[in-house]
Amino acid sequence: MNKVNAIIIFIFAVIIIAAAIFTVALSLAAVYSDDDGADLFRTRAAAQLFADEKNTYITCVPEPPEDKPEVITLSFVGDCMLATMLGGSGTGSFNAAADTKSPEYFFSGVSDIFKNDSLTIANCENVFTDAELSPIGKNHSPAYWYRSKSKNAGIFIAGGVDVVSLANNHADDYGKQGRADTVAAVEAAGLEWGDDNKPLVFELNGVKIGLYLCTLYNASSANRIIDWLKQSSDETDFQIVYYHGGTERVYVPDEWRAAAARKLIDAGADLVIGGHPHVLQPMEYYGGSVIVHSLGNFLFGGSRTTDRYTVILQEKLTVKDGLILASETVLIPCYEYTTPGDWHPVIIDPEDIAYNKIMDFMTGKNSTLK
Repeated sequence: MNKVNAIIIFIFAVIIIAAAIFTVALSLAAVYSDDDGADLFRTRAAAQLFADEKNTYITCVPEPPEDKPEVITLSFVGDCMLATMLGGSGTGSFNAAADTKSPEYFFSGVSDIFKNDSLTIANCENVFTDAELSPIGKNHSPAYWYRSKSKNAGIFIAGGVDVVSLANNHADDYGKQGRADTVAAVEAAGLEWGDDNKPLVFELNGVKIGLYLCTLYNASSANRIIDWLKQSSDETDFQIVYYHGGTERVYVPDEWRAAAARKLIDAGADLVIGGHPHVLQPMEYYGGSVIVHSLGNFLFGGSRTTDRYTVILQEKLTVKDGLILASETVLIPCYEYTTPGDWHPVIIDPEDIAYNKIMDFMTGKNSTLK
């Protein structure tokens, strides 16, 4: 073979290889593009040629996708009393239901929400114990004491609740032993818990969230909460106070309590939530943050005929690279029960007249739930 023929053959070989490379590159571009021709990786896939002495390789090396913001969703519900007065188990009582129904039953009407958020937080307003303890004395009348079996702490976990507050006026109904048994029960169930002496910090998607589950029984109690806000400000990115206190069965917050909640915002709280009145109280926007004065009851074994309007409060934080870009407060209206004594909260259909009643009341458009 003369030099001319060799050169011609070499040229044809180069052309054939180049055509093959071009064809493969086009195919790869089609694979990594959507129907509109937009690159699925936001940048074009890079076709790279690698060669050794014997072989030639074409590989597609896509650039990594651009990081998108993520959403942290925190769900809060009000008073949950998974117990009966003095630990009774008579017909129709919560304790009787807990002995006959599966743990999953009680929160099954809302558990899809709880199990698909980042954290669900509830107020646990009873004692869990298997001991026959004597109730403590109380200096007011009427007075109530609530307890149920230790196993019932598992109802929270089965329903998707992650964290419970033991900062309330019933956590000590059966003294130090009752409280110790309650702590043991919630820990055995896999729950996190907090109270006045145990603030919590959760790190989610690179963001540190401080959560203080506490009591607020008078105006001076706010000073203790403000101290926590100051101490935790350098260690957390978002601070939440969920407190227990105020006058029961009224739909307007006490003036001193509303003023205290505003002081907490002034001191650095990003979200303030109240509980204990056993009924809803409206939310307000103050200093660029949200105050919800009362979440009301949510699953309340202490009574079968309480006001059944309640909500799930969700705080949604949009975050990226450990920074909070935005926050949004969402209310999900619920019924505490469908029929008295079913112990089964459910989400209210937006077409139900009660849905707008609750939303209008909570956002201040209406001063009554009637």
